[in-house]
Amino acid sequence: MQSLYCDLGLKHENSCPIDGSWTWSSWGLCSGKCGFKGRRRRHRTCDNPAPSNNGAFCIGPSYQIESCQITGCTMTDYEKIVNVHPTRKGELKIVQEFHKKLPALIELCFLVDCTFPNIEKILGNNTMLYWNAMNCVKYDVGCPSIGGWSAWGMWSSCTATCGKAGTWTNWNKWSTCSVECGSGVQIRKRTCLEVQNLQQTSCKGSSQDIKSCVINNCSINGMWSSWTVWSPCSSSCGIGTQLRNRMCNNPSRSGNGTSCIGSASEFRQCFTKPCIGMFRI
Repeated sequence: MQSLYCDLGLKHENSCPIDGSWTWSSWGLCSGKCGFKGRRRRHRTCDNPAPSNNGAFCIGPSYQIESCQITGCTMTDYEKIVNVHPTRKGELKIVQEFHKKLPALIELCFLVDCTFPNIEKILGNNTMLYWNAMNCVKYDVGCPSIGGWSAWGMWSSCTATCGKAGTWTNWNKWSTCSVECGSGVQIRKRTCLEVQNLQQTSCKGSSQDIKSCVINNCSINGMWSSWTVWSPCSSSCGIGTQLRNRMCNNPSRSGNGTSCIGSASEFRQCFTKPCIGMFRI
Protein backbone atom coordinates (compact mmCIF):
# COMPACT_ATOMS: atom_id res chain seq x y z
CA MET A 1 0.00 0.00 0.00
CA GLN A 2 2.85 2.40 0.81
CA SER A 3 4.34 1.77 -2.64
CA LEU A 4 0.95 2.47 -4.22
CA TYR A 5 0.71 5.83 -2.46
CA CYS A 6 4.21 6.70 -3.64
CA ASP A 7 3.42 5.77 -7.26
CA LEU A 8 0.34 7.97 -7.19
CA GLY A 9 2.25 10.90 -5.73
CA LEU A 10 0.18 10.77 -2.54
CA LYS A 11 3.28 10.52 -0.37
CA HIS A 12 6.38 12.71 -0.17
CA GLU A 13 9.19 11.33 -2.33
CA ASN A 14 11.77 11.41 0.48
CA SER A 15 9.68 9.02 2.59
CA CYS A 16 9.02 6.50 -0.19
CA PRO A 17 10.93 3.18 -0.15
CA ILE A 18 13.68 2.84 -2.78
CA ASP A 19 14.59 -0.65 -4.01
CA GLY A 20 18.25 -1.44 -4.61
CA SER A 21 19.66 -2.05 -8.10
CA TRP A 22 22.86 -3.82 -9.21
CA THR A 23 26.01 -2.33 -10.76
CA TRP A 24 28.30 -4.79 -12.56
CA SER A 25 32.08 -4.53 -12.49
CA SER A 26 34.10 -5.24 -15.63
CA TRP A 27 35.08 -8.85 -16.35
CA GLY A 28 38.27 -10.10 -14.73
CA LEU A 29 41.09 -11.81 -16.61
CA CYS A 30 40.52 -15.25 -18.07
CA SER A 31 42.06 -17.86 -15.77
CA GLY A 32 43.83 -20.87 -17.28
CA LYS A 33 46.36 -21.48 -19.99
CA CYS A 34 46.43 -22.49 -23.64
CA GLY A 35 44.90 -25.87 -24.29
CA PHE A 36 42.58 -25.80 -21.29
CA LYS A 37 39.13 -24.50 -20.43
CA GLY A 38 39.16 -21.00 -18.94
CA ARG A 39 36.90 -19.07 -16.55
CA ARG A 40 36.44 -15.41 -15.77
CA ARG A 41 34.46 -13.63 -13.08
CA ARG A 42 32.80 -10.31 -12.44
CA HIS A 43 31.11 -8.84 -9.36
CA ARG A 44 28.25 -6.45 -8.75
CA THR A 45 27.20 -4.25 -5.85
CA CYS A 46 23.73 -3.20 -4.75
CA ASP A 47 24.35 0.55 -4.97
CA ASN A 48 22.64 1.81 -8.12
CA PRO A 49 20.82 2.96 -6.06
CA ALA A 50 21.33 1.39 -2.65
CA PRO A 51 18.07 0.38 -0.90
CA SER A 52 16.65 2.97 1.51
CA ASN A 53 13.49 3.65 3.51
CA ASN A 54 12.81 -0.10 3.85
CA GLY A 55 13.22 -0.66 0.11
CA ALA A 56 14.02 -4.18 -1.13
CA PHE A 57 17.62 -5.40 -1.41
CA CYS A 58 18.87 -6.53 -4.82
CA ILE A 59 17.82 -10.04 -5.85
CA GLY A 60 20.28 -12.59 -7.22
CA PRO A 61 23.94 -13.53 -6.75
CA SER A 62 26.59 -10.86 -6.29
CA TYR A 63 28.95 -12.43 -8.83
CA GLN A 64 28.87 -14.18 -12.21
CA ILE A 65 31.22 -16.72 -13.78
CA GLU A 66 31.41 -17.61 -17.48
CA SER A 67 33.59 -19.69 -19.74
CA CYS A 68 36.24 -17.83 -21.67
CA GLN A 69 38.67 -18.48 -24.47
CA ILE A 70 42.44 -18.40 -24.16
CA THR A 71 43.61 -16.66 -27.32
CA GLY A 72 47.07 -16.27 -28.77
CA CYS A 73 48.03 -19.95 -28.48
CA THR A 74 51.08 -20.77 -30.60
CA MET A 75 52.30 -24.02 -32.09
CA THR A 76 54.91 -24.13 -29.31
CA ASP A 77 52.11 -24.18 -26.73
CA TYR A 78 50.53 -27.18 -28.43
CA GLU A 79 53.87 -28.97 -28.70
CA LYS A 80 54.39 -28.63 -24.92
CA ILE A 81 51.02 -30.24 -24.28
CA VAL A 82 51.61 -33.08 -26.74
CA ASN A 83 54.94 -33.89 -25.07
CA VAL A 84 52.97 -34.64 -21.88
CA HIS A 85 50.28 -36.62 -23.78
CA PRO A 86 52.00 -38.82 -26.39
CA THR A 87 48.64 -40.10 -27.69
CA ARG A 88 47.96 -36.63 -29.08
CA LYS A 89 50.91 -36.48 -31.46
CA GLY A 90 48.62 -37.28 -34.37
CA GLU A 91 46.44 -34.38 -33.40
CA LEU A 92 49.40 -32.01 -33.34
CA LYS A 93 50.08 -32.84 -36.98
CA ILE A 94 46.45 -32.11 -37.93
CA VAL A 95 46.48 -28.84 -36.00
CA GLN A 96 49.74 -27.84 -37.71
CA GLU A 97 48.21 -28.48 -41.14
CA PHE A 98 45.07 -26.55 -40.27
CA HIS A 99 47.08 -23.72 -38.80
CA LYS A 100 48.82 -23.21 -42.11
CA LYS A 101 45.55 -23.03 -44.04
CA LEU A 102 43.35 -21.20 -41.54
CA PRO A 103 45.13 -19.35 -38.69
CA ALA A 104 41.81 -18.37 -37.10
CA LEU A 105 41.27 -21.99 -36.05
CA ILE A 106 43.96 -21.61 -33.42
CA GLU A 107 41.62 -19.32 -31.46
CA LEU A 108 39.76 -22.10 -29.71
CA CYS A 109 36.82 -21.87 -27.35
CA PHE A 110 37.54 -24.12 -24.43
CA LEU A 111 34.00 -25.46 -24.02
CA VAL A 112 32.62 -28.98 -24.32
CA ASP A 113 28.93 -28.35 -25.05
CA CYS A 114 29.16 -27.59 -28.78
CA THR A 115 30.54 -29.39 -31.81
CA PHE A 116 32.29 -28.52 -35.04
CA PRO A 117 31.58 -31.25 -37.67
CA ASN A 118 34.39 -30.31 -40.06
CA ILE A 119 36.98 -30.71 -37.31
CA GLU A 120 35.47 -34.04 -36.27
CA LYS A 121 35.74 -35.34 -39.85
CA ILE A 122 39.40 -34.50 -40.08
CA LEU A 123 40.19 -35.93 -36.66
CA GLY A 124 38.69 -39.23 -37.78
CA ASN A 125 37.37 -41.82 -35.34
CA ASN A 126 39.60 -40.92 -32.39
CA THR A 127 37.95 -37.71 -31.23
CA MET A 128 37.86 -38.89 -27.59
CA LEU A 129 41.65 -38.74 -27.51
CA TYR A 130 41.75 -35.13 -28.57
CA TRP A 131 41.40 -31.97 -26.62
CA ASN A 132 37.92 -30.88 -25.64
CA ALA A 133 38.95 -27.50 -26.91
CA MET A 134 38.72 -28.77 -30.49
CA ASN A 135 34.95 -29.34 -30.12
CA CYS A 136 34.23 -25.66 -30.50
CA VAL A 137 36.05 -23.37 -32.89
CA LYS A 138 35.50 -19.64 -32.69
CA TYR A 139 36.04 -19.11 -36.40
CA ASP A 140 32.96 -21.11 -37.34
CA VAL A 141 30.40 -21.25 -34.51
CA GLY A 142 31.34 -18.56 -32.03
CA CYS A 143 31.89 -18.91 -28.31
CA PRO A 144 28.88 -19.69 -26.12
CA SER A 145 28.94 -18.47 -22.55
CA ILE A 146 26.93 -18.93 -19.38
CA GLY A 147 23.90 -16.68 -19.73
CA GLY A 148 23.01 -13.93 -17.27
CA TRP A 149 20.44 -11.17 -17.16
CA SER A 150 21.52 -7.61 -17.74
CA ALA A 151 20.30 -4.85 -15.46
CA TRP A 152 16.64 -3.87 -15.81
CA GLY A 153 15.83 -1.01 -18.14
CA MET A 154 13.77 2.01 -17.18
CA TRP A 155 10.03 1.61 -16.68
CA SER A 156 7.95 2.44 -19.75
CA SER A 157 5.47 5.30 -19.70
CA CYS A 158 2.09 4.63 -18.14
CA THR A 159 -0.35 3.18 -20.69
CA ALA A 160 -3.04 5.67 -19.62
CA THR A 161 -2.47 9.37 -20.26
CA CYS A 162 -5.50 10.46 -18.25
CA GLY A 163 -8.32 8.99 -16.23
CA LYS A 164 -11.06 9.62 -13.74
CA ALA A 165 -10.11 10.54 -10.21
CA GLY A 166 -11.71 8.46 -7.53
CA THR A 167 -11.27 4.88 -8.70
CA TRP A 168 -11.44 2.00 -6.25
CA THR A 169 -8.69 -0.60 -6.12
CA ASN A 170 -9.70 -4.25 -6.02
CA TRP A 171 -10.92 -5.56 -2.69
CA ASN A 172 -8.22 -7.18 -0.60
CA LYS A 173 -8.72 -10.63 0.91
CA TRP A 174 -11.29 -11.24 3.64
CA SER A 175 -9.89 -11.16 7.16
CA THR A 176 -10.14 -14.21 9.39
CA CYS A 177 -13.33 -14.62 11.43
CA SER A 178 -13.34 -12.37 14.49
CA VAL A 179 -14.12 -15.31 16.82
CA GLU A 180 -12.61 -18.73 17.25
CA CYS A 181 -16.00 -20.34 17.78
CA GLY A 182 -19.58 -19.35 17.02
CA SER A 183 -20.78 -16.24 15.15
CA GLY A 184 -18.43 -13.42 14.19
CA VAL A 185 -17.60 -11.08 11.32
CA GLN A 186 -15.05 -10.82 8.49
CA ILE A 187 -13.77 -7.58 6.97
CA ARG A 188 -12.21 -6.64 3.64
CA LYS A 189 -10.98 -3.22 2.51
CA ARG A 190 -10.17 -1.24 -0.63
CA THR A 191 -8.47 2.08 -1.38
CA CYS A 192 -9.73 5.08 -3.33
CA LEU A 193 -7.20 6.17 -5.96
CA GLU A 194 -7.52 9.88 -6.62
CA VAL A 195 -5.54 12.95 -7.54
CA GLN A 196 -3.33 14.30 -4.78
CA ASN A 197 -4.64 17.10 -2.53
CA LEU A 198 -8.35 16.46 -3.16
CA GLN A 199 -10.23 17.71 -0.11
CA GLN A 200 -12.84 14.95 -0.18
CA THR A 201 -12.87 11.47 -1.63
CA SER A 202 -14.67 11.21 -4.95
CA CYS A 203 -15.13 7.44 -4.84
CA LYS A 204 -18.69 6.25 -4.42
CA GLY A 205 -19.31 3.56 -1.86
CA SER A 206 -17.54 2.35 1.26
CA SER A 207 -13.88 1.48 1.71
CA GLN A 208 -14.86 -1.40 3.99
CA ASP A 209 -17.08 -4.45 3.51
CA ILE A 210 -18.32 -6.66 6.36
CA LYS A 211 -19.92 -10.09 6.31
CA SER A 212 -20.93 -12.53 9.02
CA CYS A 213 -19.12 -15.80 9.64
CA VAL A 214 -19.86 -18.86 11.75
CA ILE A 215 -17.34 -21.37 13.04
CA ASN A 216 -19.07 -24.61 13.99
CA ASN A 217 -17.86 -27.83 15.54
CA CYS A 218 -15.42 -25.98 17.75
CA SER A 219 -14.44 -26.96 21.27
CA ILE A 220 -13.69 -24.37 23.92
CA ASN A 221 -12.57 -25.18 27.44
CA GLY A 222 -14.36 -23.34 30.20
CA MET A 223 -12.37 -20.81 32.24
CA TRP A 224 -13.17 -19.25 35.62
CA SER A 225 -14.16 -15.63 36.00
CA SER A 226 -12.59 -13.52 38.74
CA TRP A 227 -13.74 -14.15 42.32
CA THR A 228 -16.51 -11.95 43.71
CA VAL A 229 -15.80 -9.90 46.84
CA TRP A 230 -16.24 -11.68 50.17
CA SER A 231 -19.77 -11.63 51.59
CA PRO A 232 -20.43 -10.02 55.00
CA CYS A 233 -19.63 -12.19 57.99
CA SER A 234 -22.54 -14.53 58.79
CA SER A 235 -22.36 -13.68 62.48
CA SER A 236 -22.52 -10.21 63.99
CA CYS A 237 -20.33 -11.35 66.85
CA GLY A 238 -18.09 -14.24 67.55
CA ILE A 239 -16.93 -16.58 64.81
CA GLY A 240 -18.85 -16.72 61.53
CA THR A 241 -18.22 -17.49 57.86
CA GLN A 242 -17.78 -15.53 54.65
CA LEU A 243 -18.50 -16.66 51.09
CA ARG A 244 -17.24 -15.68 47.65
CA ASN A 245 -18.13 -17.13 44.23
CA ARG A 246 -16.85 -17.37 40.68
CA MET A 247 -18.43 -18.49 37.38
CA CYS A 248 -17.24 -20.76 34.59
CA ASN A 249 -17.97 -18.23 31.84
CA ASN A 250 -14.64 -16.68 30.85
CA PRO A 251 -15.24 -18.26 28.34
CA SER A 252 -18.03 -20.76 28.88
CA ARG A 253 -17.51 -24.38 27.92
CA SER A 254 -18.52 -25.15 24.31
CA GLY A 255 -18.64 -28.26 22.12
CA ASN A 256 -16.35 -30.97 23.42
CA GLY A 257 -14.44 -28.56 25.63
CA THR A 258 -13.80 -29.29 29.31
CA SER A 259 -15.50 -27.60 32.25
CA CYS A 260 -13.63 -25.49 34.76
CA ILE A 261 -11.66 -27.42 37.34
CA GLY A 262 -12.20 -26.60 41.01
CA SER A 263 -15.00 -25.21 43.15
CA ALA A 264 -17.28 -22.34 42.24
CA SER A 265 -17.53 -21.23 45.90
CA GLU A 266 -15.04 -20.62 48.66
CA PHE A 267 -15.59 -20.14 52.43
CA ARG A 268 -13.51 -18.72 55.23
CA GLN A 269 -13.99 -17.97 58.91
CA CYS A 270 -14.54 -14.45 60.11
CA PHE A 271 -14.67 -12.67 63.48
CA THR A 272 -16.21 -9.26 63.99
CA LYS A 273 -16.34 -8.75 67.75
CA PRO A 274 -16.75 -10.78 70.94
CA CYS A 275 -20.31 -11.64 71.88
CA ILE A 276 -21.60 -10.37 75.28
CA GLY A 277 -21.34 -13.06 77.87
CA MET A 278 -18.70 -15.03 76.02
CA PHE A 279 -16.41 -16.93 78.32
CA ARG A 280 -12.79 -15.94 78.37
CA ILE A 281 -10.23 -18.64 78.87
